[in-house]
Amino acid sequence: RAPRLPADVARCSVVINYDAPATGAEYMRRAAIVAQVAVLGDPNMPAPVIYTMVQEKQLEGRGIREIKELLKRARRLAKASPAAGGAATSAALDSAVRYLDSNFDVDEDDGDEEGEEGDDACDCIHCRSGSLGSVSHHAALPRSLPAPGLRSQATPSVEVVRVPLEALNDLERVSPYIAPRLQDDYACTLICLHNMYCHTPWDGFEHMFALPDGLGPVRVVMVLATGSSWHDYPDVGSFAGGVAWSDILDMDSMDRADGLIERLVEHEVQHLGGSGERLILMGSSQGGGQSML
Repeated sequence: RAPRLPADVARCSVVINYDAPATGAEYMRRAAIVAQVAVLGDPNMPAPVIYTMVQEKQLEGRGIREIKELLKRARRLAKASPAAGGAATSAALDSAVRYLDSNFDVDEDDGDEEGEEGDDACDCIHCRSGSLGSVSHHAALPRSLPAPGLRSQATPSVEVVRVPLEALNDLERVSPYIAPRLQDDYACTLICLHNMYCHTPWDGFEHMFALPDGLGPVRVVMVLATGSSWHDYPDVGSFAGGVAWSDILDMDSMDRADGLIERLVEHEVQHLGGSGERLILMGSSQGGGQSML
């Protein structure tokens, strides 16, 4: 648990813990090695990463308890500051904490922030504001604009729609809130399904959906899953214990989400004049699996 560390820290980009470190301080000592790679910014080195193998009997030990506390602190920091990773990093850290927590306890410090609804309450800006559906427009290269005062002269290349999955139960009612706004014909439409526990993986990067010059604008529909998950997991504890993920899927909730997404696909194809080949359904992680149904 306390091996000799390589002297040339600048050349070490991967640390593999074949056993859980005995303390949080020991874990941080090893993390400091790979952190040097990120600080030096050597483009010839792979991205720094730490792998840690943990036995079930170690989950209640001092080392894992202290590592969980470190991860929880990092999660709160990322959640509070986009510079520290923002919502996407916070969601990734939350998953790591859950893997290490045999009881899947809710962080006491997060309880006040989450509200009475617990882990199912999403605190992203779209949920906090009670959005029923929204449309925004983005230039292809916002950083190339010489000044904010000239931004209004830019031509929108990306139309982004955000709509809660549950709103699709009454698509006729929500349609005016998410109707196309651009006069130009859309080259294509993307329907994007986010990863688990994160409604905002693409926030701040909307302009990167832009197509090459001359191909026209693209419409991107980001669906926000209820509770930030596309389907239920009736036996999450078994998953933590090593059961195959395919054995604990709740097909009823997956089918319900699939039916609503199919309704949205048909709605968007109508805006494309019936050209279904110009619509792409994509997703990230859990959303990617849902998109394949």
